[in-house]
Amino acid sequence: MQRTDGARTLGRPDALRATAGHGKPHQGGEQRIDRHYTAPWNINAVIDVTVLDTSDVTDHDAVKVVYSRARLAEGLRRTITPLPPHDLSSVS
Repeated sequence: MQRTDGARTLGRPDALRATAGHGKPHQGGEQRIDRHYTAPWNINAVIDVTVLDTSDVTDHDAVKVVYSRARLAEGLRRTITPLPPHDLSSVS
């Protein structure tokens, strides 16, 4: 499947770490299953992607995505060129 990878586009591979299964080896162990999706036009508006440690309340970490309001408006109006897709099969 082809998608644009915001974390890699921003040079933030730390945002690709496992988000679920922490301390639950009987449920498959740590896995990257919690993620955020956005349209190809709107990925240009992403200014930060962070995985927040919420292990004190759940075995799922939160994914925080920060958008530029001005760039998001451009993306919603489709007045900017979308980023090309990224092959997620190469994501580890």
